[in-house]
Amino acid sequence: MSEVERIEQQMAQSDFWSNPESAQETVGRLKSLKTLLKPLEKAISASDDLAAMIEMADDDASFAAEAPREIERLETLLDELEVTALLDGPLDDHAAILTINARDGGTDAND
Repeated sequence: MSEVERIEQQMAQSDFWSNPESAQETVGRLKSLKTLLKPLEKAISASDDLAAMIEMADDDASFAAEAPREIERLETLLDELEVTALLDGPLDDHAAILTINARDGGTDAND
């Protein structure tokens, strides 16, 4: 049983909301997992499509011409997945304040 299925079963329990803090944490974890799994499933599907396309390219040259675009699409999906995985921490959905202060610099700063 996957963690998503386990959490969904837990949420189906009648006493799930009896502890609101724990329930919110569980719902947040489920949301985080689904946010990560959706692009992963897309990438797996694109990978399968590419493998099938390469296999069919032996018989039909038009599939070979389409393969580079499919590779680019897969690379884009994998890049998005990497960013999603990196930003999957418990505080990554919170706002941040960034302050940039101008200071005296070296010779390059005076140009």
